[in-house]
Amino acid sequence: KMKRKLLITVFTAFAVFSCNNKYDLFHEFQVHSVKGVKYYQEGKVNPSSTRFIYFQNRIYWLDYNQSDFLFSTTTPPDSNNAIGNHNIKKGKGPDEFMMVVFLQRNKEYLSFVDNFKGALFFCNTDTIFNEFQLSGFAPFEINGIAKVSNDKYLYSGLLDDGRFKLCDSNQKIHSNYSVFPGTIDELPHETVEKNMACHNHFTVKEDAFANIIYDSGIIEFFKIKEDSIIKVEESVYNDFNYSIIKEGGTRVSHSDSNTGFIDICSDEENVFALYSTTSWKDNSDLAYFGDYIFIYKWDGTPVKALKLDAPLRGFSTVPGKNRLWGWSHDSEGIYFAEYEY
Repeated sequence: KMKRKLLITVFTAFAVFSCNNKYDLFHEFQVHSVKGVKYYQEGKVNPSSTRFIYFQNRIYWLDYNQSDFLFSTTTPPDSNNAIGNHNIKKGKGPDEFMMVVFLQRNKEYLSFVDNFKGALFFCNTDTIFNEFQLSGFAPFEINGIAKVSNDKYLYSGLLDDGRFKLCDSNQKIHSNYSVFPGTIDELPHETVEKNMACHNHFTVKEDAFANIIYDSGIIEFFKIKEDSIIKVEESVYNDFNYSIIKEGGTRVSHSDSNTGFIDICSDEENVFALYSTTSWKDNSDLAYFGDYIFIYKWDGTPVKALKLDAPLRGFSTVPGKNRLWGWSHDSEGIYFAEYEY
């Protein structure tokens, strides 16, 4: 996660960007207040990542606090009686994993990306297999990889010549999407610097994907047609302020006044984006807790906004049902929360 606090250093070259085509946050949405049912975990759960997903009647989450495994899993809502480990082992061996950065639900499989190996893996309760290997990248340079059709893969990261690339299983590039949202394209920064600033997370279905930029009110909707990546909609809800700092190497600093999206997921019909209206400047403890979920159609059409009674750190849809699961914590401890919408 990029550092949010704005750094100003004497004699440091920096450029400040503000995305200024914003509009009212809730102008497009009917807002519905929803109340969740909390299930406190009594110390048995200690998620160390916002990556959290509902798959085949179970909840899975990244749990770096475990000594041997990367995922914990449970069957809600009787979570306290069913905490277990998935068979994904932590380590540097051929069948072990170190840096899982991207967790998706892909019909009959979970998919995840190991940034250390630069590869996309599929797994279920019994099997783990390498679905796609992406070469030529160092650890930490990949934001996500996802399968979007029978032989097409989408990926993003610290690219120096675009934002999203569509390739086949042989890594032949079929499309390179390079346009940045808002007014970022007008800035005199290198492409890799813009990708550093626009740290993203996306969710996919066949031939479509939606993308958020962390620490911003920017969400984008794309379709994949005839091997081309086409943007169909973009929404910019607030200012996105950051600095490119070049001293002892290039780095990005986000303004402590930013608010924005912190997670995204989807089902076949809709896209769901978790949004925090609290900035680091206002309350650093709550800045990465989402208090609204915005629901869209896959073409970017707003459906409604859910105002949560308690903010969430991560969340996931339940396929085929108007229900969401999320996780968070408060003064009473860590809990899972179930919402109907």
